[in-house]
Amino acid sequence: MILFYKKNTGEVFGTIDGRVHGEANLNAFISPGLHPEEIGKFIIGWVEKDGKRMGYNLDKFELLQEFESVSPVSPLDFKVDLESGNLLKKDALVQNAELKEEKDSSDNEQPNDDAPINV
Repeated sequence: MILFYKKNTGEVFGTIDGRVHGEANLNAFISPGLHPEEIGKFIIGWVEKDGKRMGYNLDKFELLQEFESVSPVSPLDFKVDLESGNLLKKDALVQNAELKEEKDSSDNEQPNDDAPINV
């Protein structure tokens, strides 16, 4: 499967199904009004060139099988983490951002000098 994502946000917006992809698939792209250089491709499976197959992101193969099954899991529920290059569920990214925001705000809290001191 080839997942197409926005390079500036990592948002997945389209796919080409399949496990083995030839040059025609690799040269194709889906665009929601973006220029080709603004679109990234995340491949799960194999690329076949000159009769040879090379595997990509095969550690995500179980996820690919889940995408292909009748489960409600969709590739559009995922995002490419631009820092690590990993494929992450959008819900997990939101939760991590909220936790980081909470931690950052608690780290920046100023002590209240008028608060009673318990000894």
